[in-house]
Amino acid sequence: MKKSVAALLLAVCMTGLTACGGVVSGQVAGKVLEGLLTKDSGKDEEEKADNDGKAKDGKDQEEQNRGENIGQGEEETGEAADGADSKGTEEADVVSDKAEKNRGLELKLEKRYLNEQNGTELLMQVEYPFLSVNQENFPGLFSALESLNGECEAQAVQWKQQNLPYVQEVMNEEYFYGYEYFQTMHVHRADAQTVSIISEYYEYTGGAHGGTYFTSKTFDSATGRELTLADVTADLQGLADAVIKKLNEEYPWGDGKEHYRDTVEKQIVKKGPDAYDASWALSYHGIIFDFGSYELGAYAMGCPEVIVPFDQYPGLIKEEYTRVPEEYAVNLKNYTTVYEDTDGDGSLEEISVSAYDAQDGYRQTIHIYIDETSTEYNSRGWFDEAYLIHQKDGSLYLYVYVSAENDEGIIHIFRLSGESAVFAEDAHGYLGGTMMENPGCFRVYDGLDALSTYSGYRDCCVGDGGRLEALDDVYTIEMYTYGDEPERHLTAKIPVPAWMISENGSVAETPEQLPAGTSLYFRRTDNRTFVEMELEDGRRCQIRGDFATWPKTINGISEYDCFDGIMYAG
Repeated sequence: MKKSVAALLLAVCMTGLTACGGVVSGQVAGKVLEGLLTKDSGKDEEEKADNDGKAKDGKDQEEQNRGENIGQGEEETGEAADGADSKGTEEADVVSDKAEKNRGLELKLEKRYLNEQNGTELLMQVEYPFLSVNQENFPGLFSALESLNGECEAQAVQWKQQNLPYVQEVMNEEYFYGYEYFQTMHVHRADAQTVSIISEYYEYTGGAHGGTYFTSKTFDSATGRELTLADVTADLQGLADAVIKKLNEEYPWGDGKEHYRDTVEKQIVKKGPDAYDASWALSYHGIIFDFGSYELGAYAMGCPEVIVPFDQYPGLIKEEYTRVPEEYAVNLKNYTTVYEDTDGDGSLEEISVSAYDAQDGYRQTIHIYIDETSTEYNSRGWFDEAYLIHQKDGSLYLYVYVSAENDEGIIHIFRLSGESAVFAEDAHGYLGGTMMENPGCFRVYDGLDALSTYSGYRDCCVGDGGRLEALDDVYTIEMYTYGDEPERHLTAKIPVPAWMISENGSVAETPEQLPAGTSLYFRRTDNRTFVEMELEDGRRCQIRGDFATWPKTINGISEYDCFDGIMYAG
């Protein structure tokens, strides 16, 4: 669906005025205004529940005796309490190591907030992005993104500082609906060669509607150097002519074929004293250009977007930027457009996903557009994001991630062919802010509940038929702490058996007894038979038990009788 249609849909929902400008580029504000939040829509917030397993008075000696008996039979046989064995764990570690080496570029996109409230009333919504990359593999790109993140934060801080006095003046007026500033990053391409981003800004400061404009950054992944249009093409005038031609084909609302020339040449060829930068990005099939509200015409025109395909203009873009991986994935937010040849006719179709109408309860209807053909799917969750996946054999799939009730993550999987999006199956989990760029290896997060509630991730891939397949049966646990809170941990109430893990990763065949009072910190789990814990001296061990059902036990003894500090959400 074209951005013009999306803009009109958004305008119907709004009651605000044209936005004022005021983007800064450059220095990071010295002090971020009070109220900065760093959590994404509450997904990173973990609920805490009361611990219902406290020790009972007068049972210390009984627990001591029971604890000494937990591991006796296991010490004699060397077997895990619930069927877990060290060989299986070691094999899982090997798979995990291979996945780590193959992961390559790893981007994580977060939302950050600078909202302003007056009691319970939300006066200003201020949202900006934070994009990071694995520093160890891409140090130059890491530094470039750090600088970009600083600019994004500074822009948000300055916008809030400039508009806060005005919102305080009008907040008691009858038709006050709050001010809004949303900066959204659209990553059109991310691989070992190039990371290419268009940032969309939406501002609303009261009146009939808001305004939208764009900026862009394209980086060399290996060095972090920012690329210009002159770096990717040897013919800036030819590129401008191609963009003008595409605009006239797709937005024939001007007064003749030269209607867009003045604006486009100011941006691409830099003609005239008032020249400025185009908003563009490299994709896997061409070079994309975005134009903001009023930039090319009236507000009703929306925000035009065109793609200049590589195959239609051979030689226009330098060859090194037209070479693409055999398999890749592209992120879609609400109303974002990506381009693929879904029917094999050699031309690109526009693909987008939206969810703008709610069903009863915590559900939405998902709309998948291939050009103007829409497929509707009644989801049992709330749309978050989607990924278009291109596999090595040319098959196309769409992963649509939704947040369901009770913090459940669901991935709806669709097969794309022609103008059809055919539902295939559901998978469990969520992407946790880490972007899927390589369908052969990416992280999928899930809620876990072995010895407590927390979240964790494991490496997965897109397999045959688009199926989500795990590369590792073991989850890496993520435990969140806030402020000066100590890291969550368990404390042994009675002696507990533990299978120690050596520095090379091998697991002991027989357990040793950890004394009462030992502190254990969560590290990994299969969420069924063991939790890998770290002791205060840095050593690691497995605590084994029956963690797949309720009640959860260790050799038949309740987890609450074994540990203090267990907390489950809900």
